Amino acid sequence: MKKNFILASIIAATGFVTASAQTYKEWDDVSVTHLNRERAHTLGIPLADASAVAENSIEQSPYYMSLNGVWKFKWVP
Repeated sequence: MKKNFILASIIAATGFVTASAQTYKEWDDVSVTHLNRERAHTLGIPLADASAVAENSIEQSPYYMSLNGVWKFKWVP
């Protein structure tokens, strides 16, 4: 019984993977403009006041934080 369940699970997983795989014919479809990426979106960071809008600098906003710089990670297996 356990072997049948494992075999059925493998067959179902294989069927799911092949059903959701790409067809690799996207290059022939002119309506396809991108694959495997997130949708484009705007960057919405609020500014402190109306005068900051005229400067057009989001870095000066108190709600802006740059993630550029040195990062330290501790990787543990």
